[in-house]
Amino acid sequence: MKKRLLSVFLCLCMVFGLVPATVWAETTNGHTHYLCGGSTCNGSGHENETYKTTFEKEIKQEGNTLKIGDKSWAPTKVSNNTFYILPAGTYYLGSDISPEYTIKIENNVTLCLNGHKITAADGMDAIYMTGGSFTLTDCKGIGTITHASSKTGRGVYVSSGTFNMYGGSITGNKAQDAQGRGGGVYVYSGSGTFNMYGGSITGNRATGDGGGVYKSGSNSSFNMYGGSITGNRATGDGGGVYVDGGGFTMSGGTIGGTKTGETNTATYGGGGVYAKANFEMTGGSITGNETNRGGGVYVTGKGSFTMSASADGQNIPSITGNNATENGGGVYVVGSSSTFKMTGGSIGGTNENDANTAYRGGGVCVDCGKFTMSASADGQNIPSITGNNATENGGGVYVIGSSSTFKMTGGTIGGTDANDANTATNGGGVCVSKNGSFEMSGSSCITNNKATSYGGGVHISYASATFTMKGGSITGNNAYKSDYISTFGGGVCVGNGTFTMTDGSITGNNAAYGGGVYTVNEFKMSGGSITGNNAYKSDYISTFGGGVCVGSGIFTVSGEVTVTDNTKGGTKGADGKFTGDTKNNVYLPTGKTITIGTDKLSEGAQLGVTVSGDYGDYPFTSGWNANMSDKTPSDYFISDTDGYVAKLNGSELKMVTHVHNWTYTASGDTITATCKNCSNNNGNDFSGGSVTIQKPKKTKFNDGKDENAKVESVGWFGKAPSVAYAVKDGNALSAAPVNAGTYTAGITLGNVTVSVTYIIDKATQTAPTGLTTKGDIKNSGTGEIKNTAEDMEYNISANATTGWITCDNGSTRVAPGTYYVRYKETDNYLASAVSAALTVKAHTHSGGNATCQKKAVCDGCGQEYGELGNHKFTETVSKMYLKSAATCQSPAVYYKSCLVCDEKSSETFEYGEKDFSNHIGNTYLVGQKEATCYAEGYTGDTYCSTCNHEIERGTSIAKNAHNPASVWTTDETDHWKECQTVGCGNIIDKAHHSGGEATCVNKAICEVCKIEYGDVDATNHKHTEVRGAKDATCCEKGYTGDTYCTDCNALISSGAEIPATGNHTDVDGKWESDGENHWHTCYFGTKFDVTAHTGGEATCVNKAICEVCKIEYGDVDATNHKNTEIRGATDPTCCEAGYTGDKWCTDCNTKIESGSEISSTGNHTDVDGKWESDGTNHWHTCYFGTKFDITAHNGGEATCKSPAGCSECGHSYGPLDANNHKGTTYLKNQKEATCFEEGYTGDTYCSDCNEKIADGQSIAKNAHNPASVWTTNEHNHWKECQTVGCGNVIDKAAHSGGEATCVSKAVCEVCKAQYGDVDATNHKHTEIRDAKPATEQEKGYTGDIWCIDCNKKIATGSEIAMLEHKLTLVEAKDATVTEQGNIKYYYCENCGKYFADVAGAKEISLSETVIKKLPPEIIEGNNATVNNGEKKSLTFRSNAAFADFIRVELDGKTLDEKDYTKAEGSIIVTLNNNFVSTLSVGEHTLGIVSESGTATAKFTVKASEIPNESPKTGDDNMVAVWSFAAVLSLAVLGFTTVVSKKKRAK
Repeated sequence: MKKRLLSVFLCLCMVFGLVPATVWAETTNGHTHYLCGGSTCNGSGHENETYKTTFEKEIKQEGNTLKIGDKSWAPTKVSNNTFYILPAGTYYLGSDISPEYTIKIENNVTLCLNGHKITAADGMDAIYMTGGSFTLTDCKGIGTITHASSKTGRGVYVSSGTFNMYGGSITGNKAQDAQGRGGGVYVYSGSGTFNMYGGSITGNRATGDGGGVYKSGSNSSFNMYGGSITGNRATGDGGGVYVDGGGFTMSGGTIGGTKTGETNTATYGGGGVYAKANFEMTGGSITGNETNRGGGVYVTGKGSFTMSASADGQNIPSITGNNATENGGGVYVVGSSSTFKMTGGSIGGTNENDANTAYRGGGVCVDCGKFTMSASADGQNIPSITGNNATENGGGVYVIGSSSTFKMTGGTIGGTDANDANTATNGGGVCVSKNGSFEMSGSSCITNNKATSYGGGVHISYASATFTMKGGSITGNNAYKSDYISTFGGGVCVGNGTFTMTDGSITGNNAAYGGGVYTVNEFKMSGGSITGNNAYKSDYISTFGGGVCVGSGIFTVSGEVTVTDNTKGGTKGADGKFTGDTKNNVYLPTGKTITIGTDKLSEGAQLGVTVSGDYGDYPFTSGWNANMSDKTPSDYFISDTDGYVAKLNGSELKMVTHVHNWTYTASGDTITATCKNCSNNNGNDFSGGSVTIQKPKKTKFNDGKDENAKVESVGWFGKAPSVAYAVKDGNALSAAPVNAGTYTAGITLGNVTVSVTYIIDKATQTAPTGLTTKGDIKNSGTGEIKNTAEDMEYNISANATTGWITCDNGSTRVAPGTYYVRYKETDNYLASAVSAALTVKAHTHSGGNATCQKKAVCDGCGQEYGELGNHKFTETVSKMYLKSAATCQSPAVYYKSCLVCDEKSSETFEYGEKDFSNHIGNTYLVGQKEATCYAEGYTGDTYCSTCNHEIERGTSIAKNAHNPASVWTTDETDHWKECQTVGCGNIIDKAHHSGGEATCVNKAICEVCKIEYGDVDATNHKHTEVRGAKDATCCEKGYTGDTYCTDCNALISSGAEIPATGNHTDVDGKWESDGENHWHTCYFGTKFDVTAHTGGEATCVNKAICEVCKIEYGDVDATNHKNTEIRGATDPTCCEAGYTGDKWCTDCNTKIESGSEISSTGNHTDVDGKWESDGTNHWHTCYFGTKFDITAHNGGEATCKSPAGCSECGHSYGPLDANNHKGTTYLKNQKEATCFEEGYTGDTYCSDCNEKIADGQSIAKNAHNPASVWTTNEHNHWKECQTVGCGNVIDKAAHSGGEATCVSKAVCEVCKAQYGDVDATNHKHTEIRDAKPATEQEKGYTGDIWCIDCNKKIATGSEIAMLEHKLTLVEAKDATVTEQGNIKYYYCENCGKYFADVAGAKEISLSETVIKKLPPEIIEGNNATVNNGEKKSLTFRSNAAFADFIRVELDGKTLDEKDYTKAEGSIIVTLNNNFVSTLSVGEHTLGIVSESGTATAKFTVKASEIPNESPKTGDDNMVAVWSFAAVLSLAVLGFTTVVSKKKRAK
């Protein structure tokens, strides 16, 4: 028996093993995710594309066959090309595919790579777009579009249409055709658009331009919102992206990268981006790219590059970590039409890998182009060029070439500290070279940059270069390499060219020569300041010019300029900055001067000066008398060396020795110093400036502000005094006070002291926290405030000024009540302004139980307290507690009642069963059916929404008109529209296709339905381009290029060869030579213009230089000495012989001939060239002490100030002339006239002898100066004279005009002030409130009038009479099976309501007027019979209206519409014979459900002894399989039985 069971089990296993897996597996529909590839998406970067997409069709490869779904995908030949044409739709890859031909997209296609590869054939582009849109995504993140290793062809070619990339990777492709452009993606010049939201374009190559992406033509566009373009390579230009025409916008994503393999490279220019068109960058990053020029971005032709950040500063573009072997590590702008505008973002950065690097122009190189840099007006977006490096010139920016301009009105070059520095050998921040121009203004800042030779901030390196500074700041820059090497110009180095400064500041910079500015050419300064700079200290080299070092250049000043507070000899601090210890502002080597410009120095200008050598040896100015003769030298020039002062000597200024004798004068809080030993040109004592004592910033105890008083100096020459502190009217303090109190701070110079009095207020305190209370216990009379301290006090009033009581530590005992606790006032703190409010409660009753008839008794004191308790409600069924009778919705509801007092509660409970004869609530419809163009509709049966019982039958609705589709249905020859009503499908407006034009790749498009039809026209090429064109060179032939169709890629016509030109062009424009000849070499290595050297002259040290190639040739001529000098020559004196000197060659240092002796002259020579004198005579003294040329003094003119000066020796002699006033004059007793007092012109005094020369005159009073605004009181207005001391009243008058209202006074029309009283009766703004229209049930109201301003009622409204009903009688109508009936009722046309009586007293609803349809019945087909398995149709007929039909039910379940048909008359339902044959044996119930109800019929399926056919279960194709399985099972079972019997027989 066990063996038989095992045999049966094995048979069953075999049967189920034959069942296909799909029978058991769950079926999945499609492939669904967001376009970005994720299962969720926040829309970042592609907000308009975040919807989920279902990718309906699978593309896969089985063997060598490509399939879409289960159908083979065959290639299509178009003209001379073959493509896999991908129809419109959504697709996903089911496997890796390797198409033999290019996939062509003509319409809208969305493709998910699903983690698989598309590997294109060699020489073929993977994807070719000619229209529509192509959306690419990848949900797995590893899908690619690629070519096999060493194979060629692009990834995607966009001829026209839109390519949207959300995911996947375009990688390993190579453009190697005649153009060799766009290895990853090529966007054609027609109308192609490429939008990149995500994914990557990586590891592609182009033998021409655009390794990653190439975009051509003005009508195409490339928009990058996200994703990455990395690791691509171009043999030409544009390793990442090449833009030739149109526009490229970048708001997100990355071009390049810092990891291995992410660098985009190009052989010539634009490692990241090469732009010959408009490139706008508002976000994303260009990083880690490499090329020859323009590591990040190369802008040329008519290209423009705009770099900006979002207004909120959230999206900031960056260009970092790029490298150029020549110029422009970050950006290279070349050509007179090329522009770069930077209003936001950053080039470079503070991290090590952020630096852009190049030979010249680490951040930006401007070569004959234009670069503007500006910040937003609100200061939110400040562009920066920081942390870049140039091996030679321009760490931040390098400007060179004719028409090259750099205009900077905002932004930062450099950074906040040394880590942000742009660095270079010359021009750490900016280098301006040949023909370049740099202008700086506004809020521009060049800061913390570094050069190891010239110009830490800015270097001007060529004679034709210019730098104009109109504003901004150059600060914290450094020219420094080591203490052994000289550096020049920490802020600015004028190595050549011109530097013009009209405004701005140069401060905190450092170099060996010229901490602020070093000039060997021309520096013009007419405004701005150079302060706080330093020439650093070195033990190995000399350092000069903390502010300005004038080398061999010219320093011209005019206007209000400042060069002060600069130093030399500084040391480097921990912060990397230098501080000096010796004043050194403008350093002038021997013989150099400061040129005074014709515009003169303005009042307030000041320059410190250090003069080389003996200060008295020579003048340090040029142009003083010509432009400043009436000014005081020491007001403008200050000696950096103590003991010297600027004075006029002849026509220019010298620094002369002087020891000041200071006199100090106090005025208020200021001490002024004057020197009695020197005077200015006006004869006044020399001013040594002033010092002022200022109050400390600290005004309150513990406010964190500086407690030290400050000493402010203006032009101060002496040592700053120290500050002394004291308590006011009390003892001196050793340091600045910090506690509350009144103090004085003073300074003392000589016997003069000035001081200021100031107050440090007590600090405020907040209310105490953490306090709690404990109430009175059983009326003991006291409670307590807990957590108090002795520095607190309490009171019963928060605002009391007296009566505050000190708290105890821990807790404070108090009687019940409300108290206010605060911190007490101390020496440094005020009492708390806000108190903590606390309530100590009296005894509170507790315990006991109250009932509805008796209060609770307190457990503590035994007294009754509180209120009566709640009722004890229970559920009692009694008529006296009935609230509502039972309905169809709920059983009866009763009120609960109190067990104590029998009172009825508001709470209820349900009891009993529902009453389904009592319907309440709303109704709903069942069996509603909209009318269609092929079937009537049905209003539906009315059911109770509460109990779902049927109340009334519905009515039928007439058929609708046909609804043609909005789009055409088509086949190859015709188009038509189908009725869109479900189940109709009627054909409308059918006609043949017409119009349109076929091309080589596209069929004609019908001008009516817009669908392709017919065949393509292989000869009609609409878009062509020339490929393989090549210019002829001097040595190689050229080619005009072949003409190709860009649509079908067919060759239309071949080009022609262009002969070589023979016109050689030098590869670098330079001569090459050997010892005899010179020549040029062309690009192809051919020598031309070979000629022998000629001209030039050899000397004793140099060979001859060819006058043609400028290269040395031949040998030196040892006898040809071009430069000689006389050495050892001495002049004869009156007592000693001289020597003519020997002649030497200064080039080869060879003596050419010897000199001879010169006899003594006997002519005395003055030892120093100066006259000596006494009161009568003057004479000279020779070197040997002999007096000669003794002569009496003569000439000159004595004045009131000085004796006559001898006209021959210049020495003074004779007495003063008290009446001869030759000097300048000054005025005393001057007084300006006012409107209330006369003035006085002043008396004239001689500035030399201070004697009065002439009396002054009186000046008449001025007119009054009325104020610009009126002064007012309640009744009048007037203006007061603004002259100090006058206050005269002018134009006084009473207020007038204006209008008072209920809330506002009148406004005077003259002075605009309010006056008078409000007018309570003048309401300007009113509204009607509480208005209500009349109805048939209720009276109306016109509404009251209210003032909106003062909110007062102005007038009361009136009542409106009720409306009357206008009733129409609707007669009663009986219901039928097909139509509803109605009761007799009345309808009001005014209010739209229904009534049961003619008086309109009994209102009813519309549903209450309706009588439902009669229930339907089966009138044909009941009790039918059929044999089991018999294919016989069964027909049933209901007397319901056909339009009311809803569905068919069999045995209580809805029947599928494919199993029956329905027809009119009334409703005829026929069960299909195939379906009937599958029914089981037994009685069945069929229901025809309509809107009027369900008509039911019975029929019987009888058992059949010999079935005619096998039962069908849904899959006809499996019959043979199942039959085979059954036979096999029986055979196995039979075999097992026979074997078993044989074994038993044995």
